[in-house]
Amino acid sequence: MESPRRPEQRTAGPYRLERRLGGGALGEVFAGRSPDGRTVAVRLVRPELAADPGFRRRLAASAGAARRVDGPSVARLVDVDTTWLACEYVEGLTLRETVELHGPLPPPALAALASGLARGLAALHGRGVLHHDLKPSNVILAEDGPRLIDFGLAGLAARADAPSFASPEQVLDHDTGPPSDVFALGSVLAFAGTGRAPFGTGPAEPVRYRVGHAEPDLSGLPADLADLVAACLAKDPVDRPAVAEILERLSSGGEVVYVRNRRWQMTAGFKGGLLISWLLALPLLAIPLMLDLETIWQIVFMAALTLGGGAFFALLGVLLPPDRVTLRPDGLTVYKTEDKTIRWDVLEQVALVGDGDEAELVVWYAGDDRPVDGPERHGGTVVCKVDDVVAPEDLPRFRAALARFAGDRHVELPAAEIEPRDL
Repeated sequence: MESPRRPEQRTAGPYRLERRLGGGALGEVFAGRSPDGRTVAVRLVRPELAADPGFRRRLAASAGAARRVDGPSVARLVDVDTTWLACEYVEGLTLRETVELHGPLPPPALAALASGLARGLAALHGRGVLHHDLKPSNVILAEDGPRLIDFGLAGLAARADAPSFASPEQVLDHDTGPPSDVFALGSVLAFAGTGRAPFGTGPAEPVRYRVGHAEPDLSGLPADLADLVAACLAKDPVDRPAVAEILERLSSGGEVVYVRNRRWQMTAGFKGGLLISWLLALPLLAIPLMLDLETIWQIVFMAALTLGGGAFFALLGVLLPPDRVTLRPDGLTVYKTEDKTIRWDVLEQVALVGDGDEAELVVWYAGDDRPVDGPERHGGTVVCKVDDVVAPEDLPRFRAALARFAGDRHVELPAAEIEPRDL
């Protein structure tokens, strides 16, 4: 049995220290034994931190919140003092150790990891606790599933490692919330599925820049998980899925959802509202004319009506559900004010016609069952303009997902193609 690195300290409170497990910015971690024989993981706080009154106050507040968290996917904090913390001991390798020893996880194990970590974050966020430091070395792969460790304690000491798994909010020193943990979850899943951090490694500053401004490298990640991971890694926190949505998507049998973000929806609503309000306000221009108002007040009247209409439609973009398209093994659903569902078995072919923001989702029906009507294009029916439901950066992944779900019914057609291709 390995001896503790600091042999002069054989105990921490009531716990007898037995062997060293690892270390970090807060201090070293040892396997300890409680008076009743339980094994716990004891972290000895570095002496210079334990002597700092400000640190002790932060530790008490953080540990107090973390002790309220319990669940099958977290390692519970069981005891705390000013110089040490005792957590539930979990037998197993960390995710980082597992990937370094055996390579990326196979798809079934990766799916189980995603579900377990999402459940762990749900347990934390349900108690108002953020992990703040989710990374492969803070995930233990136990026999009964993954466990989150060291949650709620980040920020008590400076990070010693490059921020490969931090969120843009963390590297840019912005306020953090649950979406920050969702971003870290996406980075951890990308690492587990590919064997590398999605924003690379190396000196801290270049990594910080890539996390805050560059696109992640998700090549090699299984396609059915790549879309979810990409959504988690959105730069803007409001564009990331909530943990509840992640759990729903992971349990939906391979369902993939593409959502037009609310910022775009607000902007589009504002622009459309300006035009509509201006057109509607033209007849009302008679009011200031009848009142014989000066020209400047006529302009103010029109501007107020137009801007008010734009603001109203922008507000609708916030309040209404975002436009989206959902791909499932049995069909697809497009949501624009209402759901429009089409099963694959009623289709002869489906294609994206055109490129960029002019691309349209077009279907050719196999029989008389036409669940969605729309404008005709090349003998098919236009379901929607793709730019309305899929962000431009998601278009390549949407094309790949459409081909995967639709199978041999999917064809690629340039805008000039007149007839659907032969099956």
